[in-house]
Amino acid sequence: MSAAVENDLLSRLEQVGAMVGANLRAIYFPEDGPFSRHLYPRSMEFFAATGTGLYKVFSLFGGNRTGKTFSPCFAVACWVTGDYPDWWDEVGGLRFQKPIRVWCAGETGTLVRETLQRYLIGNKERLGQGCLIPPENIGHAAWQTKPQGLCEKVIIKGRFGESTIFFKSYDAGRVRFASDVADVVVLDEEPPAGIFSECLTRTGTTKGIIINAFTALKGVTPLVGMLLPQYAGGEDVDQLDVARWHTFIGWDDIPVAQLSMQERKRLASSYLASELMARTKGIPTIGSGMVWPVQESDILVPAFAPPEDWPRLVALDPGFEHGTGALLFALDQESDALYIAADHWKRLEHLSVHAAKIHAWGEWIPTVIDYASGVNVDDGEAVKSKYRKALKNPVFNANKAFSLGGAEVYDRMCDGRLFVMDSCRLWLEHFRQYVRNEKGKIAMPKDARDPKFHHFELMDCTRYGAMGIQHAKVMPAEVRSRRRQHLPDREQGPEQSINVMRGVL
Repeated sequence: MSAAVENDLLSRLEQVGAMVGANLRAIYFPEDGPFSRHLYPRSMEFFAATGTGLYKVFSLFGGNRTGKTFSPCFAVACWVTGDYPDWWDEVGGLRFQKPIRVWCAGETGTLVRETLQRYLIGNKERLGQGCLIPPENIGHAAWQTKPQGLCEKVIIKGRFGESTIFFKSYDAGRVRFASDVADVVVLDEEPPAGIFSECLTRTGTTKGIIINAFTALKGVTPLVGMLLPQYAGGEDVDQLDVARWHTFIGWDDIPVAQLSMQERKRLASSYLASELMARTKGIPTIGSGMVWPVQESDILVPAFAPPEDWPRLVALDPGFEHGTGALLFALDQESDALYIAADHWKRLEHLSVHAAKIHAWGEWIPTVIDYASGVNVDDGEAVKSKYRKALKNPVFNANKAFSLGGAEVYDRMCDGRLFVMDSCRLWLEHFRQYVRNEKGKIAMPKDARDPKFHHFELMDCTRYGAMGIQHAKVMPAEVRSRRRQHLPDREQGPEQSINVMRGVL
């Protein structure tokens, strides 16, 4: 067998595909030989997990050249055509008895064309050749102009009718994932948390599944922390309890015929030490550092008074000894950019002090509150009840999803959709302390009474605001009228405008 065939799975697929015409499913994962299915234990575990009906999200954390993307594509080809290998029932893989809608997405259109599309239907010039779905099953295909040769959607004729595969890319933005429904979503490489969230929504009504297949080169990002909480300093959860299944595919889980020992040694010697575990074993590296690793200069903006037609929201995290934090948000709906316009944090203060601050921002502004503050849920309900009585604002429960909320904040920061006004100095101080230790946990001091205690209420409020923006409200007409009486003349400088913003928003 040639070195090219040994070292490159795609090259091997294309060579074999050219010889047999197509339908690689008929020859892949054979019973014996150098590429026997028994030499792919993690792929077999994945196929088996899909058939249990117990999981919503499947994650294949794979090293480089391990075929982590090929296995989901193999399953998709079976599902849309209704044709399965002889061993499928022995493994216990999922079967669909109907036409399905499949989303296949990756980082860019070019990468989608060269991986997911190439595996499933081939390229535009040789449709159905050297790929998993035979040409006789491929119906009408719609093509995008940029990048050239990228399929937008394709009809697949199967035993149970016509299924549709849609090809999407993360760089097209969240809006491309914010409509329609899907039975199966394949995400090749780590998606932005907002896109992952949309995929959860779009598979909700269909009771569909999501398959992640990526190399965790970014380490324990917020999304990885949600999928693998034990790597983000949390407890290892029962996968059945959260309907999430995962596996790690390393070089030890694939045959030598696919990646020779010589090539493994050569590649390992060229990788950075920080990437070695992810690239060879699929395991994300646990490391210390900022929870949201972004440059302050990328998110800080000069303070300004948000336009009156920007919806406002307050996020509140009550406390006492550890402090109470609150943030005022303003949303630029045109760009979906969320601005933290004002902050508040105090320790050992009465509830009335915090309520007065929120009222100063605006009694009309909806407020999302951490409803389980305190020692236990009952205590939290009591605190929430007191705030409901003290606040004139509409009050809603905050979405407290830690990992998904943290991922949403991080995505917004990276995408230029979350900014912090430089007048929010308390927020900035807390942000600089918001780090993980070497075990992946949020770094906390040993003594909570220490005056230098790391306070994270404002960081929690940041998550609550990002996850609760649907509650934001535009300033009522009567408030606008009253506010204009206090606005400075246009001739006044920016400092006066900032002072007004700090007072009446």
